[in-house]
Amino acid sequence: MQYHLNIAGEPGGPHSQFTIIDRIRDGSVTPDMMIWRQGFDAWRRVGDVEEFEGYWKVAKGEEDTPTRAEKGRLARAKSLERAEPKAVKSAPMEIDGLDSDFVEMQKPRPWLRFWARMVDYMWFTGVVVFILAAILPVSSVQWMMWASQHYIPIESLLILCYVPVEAWCLARFGKTPGRALLRLEVVSVTGGRLTFQQALVRSVQVYVKGVGLWLPLVSLLVMSWSRVQLLRRGQTSWDVDCGTAVTSEPPQRWRLVLLGAMVLGLAVLTAMGFILRPELVEAMKAQGGL
Repeated sequence: MQYHLNIAGEPGGPHSQFTIIDRIRDGSVTPDMMIWRQGFDAWRRVGDVEEFEGYWKVAKGEEDTPTRAEKGRLARAKSLERAEPKAVKSAPMEIDGLDSDFVEMQKPRPWLRFWARMVDYMWFTGVVVFILAAILPVSSVQWMMWASQHYIPIESLLILCYVPVEAWCLARFGKTPGRALLRLEVVSVTGGRLTFQQALVRSVQVYVKGVGLWLPLVSLLVMSWSRVQLLRRGQTSWDVDCGTAVTSEPPQRWRLVLLGAMVLGLAVLTAMGFILRPELVEAMKAQGGL
């Protein structure tokens, strides 16, 4: 969970819960300071926020050594940094001086994330298929078509090959072509770009927990569940595990038009492929098939 502090009329952050607790202990955060997080409809006094109850010194001369109960609460606060946040409603656009652009960037936007991923899968699959068709013998292409018809997960293997490509894009640019089109970016919660290892772990988790290995029916169920969790909690499990966050901005109309054209083009090509597949197989056999 991320928090924003209003100090001398200037909102700042985001800060983790443990950071706030640490600043409460060293005295730099006082109960009368104002704080906001997603789910609040207005700024609140830090002293009135439930998460920080029990961390205030009850007497001026109290020893700095934490009690057993306080140690337990501190340990719990650390663990909460990696726990999935509670379900919250979308924050209002303007909250007593909080930058509305920041609030806008924190919206989950599951459909934009879905279509950004589909665009990435489309261009990567197209490039790989084009290269394989150019360098492999006709018999190998025929076998792949046969395997696809007989439920061998060729598409799943293609998407698995995309995992390191996506990780490199995220570590290098913070986005992939699909995310760039729809104005999404993946960043580290500590600020800045992801490391390649961090991006690779995230991409592997997305492949397993986000798209269900891209297996028929399994992927549909897994993606539907992931969307529900994202809307309820505001964050995916892989972003929590990897210490990452997805920021977004509303895409301009031309970007949505381009996305629609790409989806329509893919639908037309897919339909043509099903219609012309027997003719294509016969043509390849005539050129020296199996």
